Amino acid sequence: MLANAAELPQAARRPEHFVDAQQRLARTVYDLVAEPLREFPVPVIEEAADLVRHIVAAMAGRFGAPEDEALVRVLAFFEGWDLTDDSEVGTLAFIGHQSPDEWAGSIYFGLDFHEVRPGMDPSALTPGPMPDWSPPGR
Repeated sequence: MLANAAELPQAARRPEHFVDAQQRLARTVYDLVAEPLREFPVPVIEEAADLVRHIVAAMAGRFGAPEDEALVRVLAFFEGWDLTDDSEVGTLAFIGHQSPDEWAGSIYFGLDFHEVRPGMDPSALTPGPMPDWSPPGR
């Protein structure tokens, strides 16, 4: 079974490198989307804004969604949520129970949170339909 291991690409033999590269890419995307996410279409506190930025970065960086599309998908998903409630039982506590990667996979592919695994290959997955949404006032 391991006889052909030498033929495997280095990234396949060392999946931690693949995950590290995904995390670096997600951080780069986060830095790029942080600026456009200054204004939100719903009331938001900074902690929630940061969570949304991380989810957008994970969707674009890890799952390959175009940045503009990731932004629209995430903002459309959270439309109507109270992103100012940071109480122990509030919206931010609920959002914080899952990682940005889990949220990104759930929003983008329609996966359950437990289906989003570190190092999973999203190439066989199909994104859900693009929401027909634009920020209020635009």
